[in-house]
Amino acid sequence: MTGQLQSEYAKTYWKHLDEGACLYYYRDGNKKSICSYHRGKKNGLEINWYKNGQIKSQGSYRHCCKDGKWQYFYRNGKKSAEEEYTRGRLLNSKYWTQAGDLLQDKPKANIRPQYPDGEENLKKLILKNFKYPYVNYSRSASRKAIVSFIINQNGEMKDICILDHPHPIFEKEILRVMDVITKKWSPAINQFRIDEACVEIAFEIKKEKLEIRGISIY
Repeated sequence: MTGQLQSEYAKTYWKHLDEGACLYYYRDGNKKSICSYHRGKKNGLEINWYKNGQIKSQGSYRHCCKDGKWQYFYRNGKKSAEEEYTRGRLLNSKYWTQAGDLLQDKPKANIRPQYPDGEENLKKLILKNFKYPYVNYSRSASRKAIVSFIINQNGEMKDICILDHPHPIFEKEILRVMDVITKKWSPAINQFRIDEACVEIAFEIKKEKLEIRGISIY
C-alpha cells in the first residue's frame, strides 16, 4: 500500500442520488472540492481548491441555487470576486485585479471555452470523420454516448472519456474521432481567471449515422 487515494471522490447516496457532503480529489490526493447535496441537488456549503492548496471559490447553495455570499480567489490567494445571491439571482458584485485593485467597471467576468472555428464547425468536423462500423447491434445495447473532456488553462483537451457506454466498437470509433480535434480552444474565464472547464458532447446513433444531440459546458 502506498497510501495514495485509489478513488477521486468520496460520497454517499440516497436512492442512487448524491446525499450529504461529497468530497472530490485531484489525482495526487489533494482536495479538489467539497459540496453538500440533498437528494441529488446541491444544498449547503461548497468549497473549491486549486492544485496548490489555495481556495479557488467558496459559497453556499440553497435548493441547487447559489445563495448568500460567494467569494472567488486567484491562485496567489488574493480575492478576485465577491458576489451576493438570493436563490440564484445575483444582487451585488465586486471584482479585483490580481494586484488587488478594485475594478470600477464590471466587464464580462465569465466566458465559456470556445472552439476556434465555432460550435457548428466542431460538429461538422466530428460528423465528417466518423466512420460507421457495421456490427451486430443488439436491441439492449445503448445507442447513446456522452463524451466528456477537460479544456485546460492552455486550451488543450484532456481526460477524454465516455460516460454513457454504447457498443464497444462504437465507443472505440467515437474516441478515435475525438482525436481529430487538434486545434486549441480559447480557455474559460471564471471570475476574471483563466480556468479549466468540462465539456460534454452527447451522441446518438441513428440509421447507420452519428448524430450530435448537444454540447454542454460546465
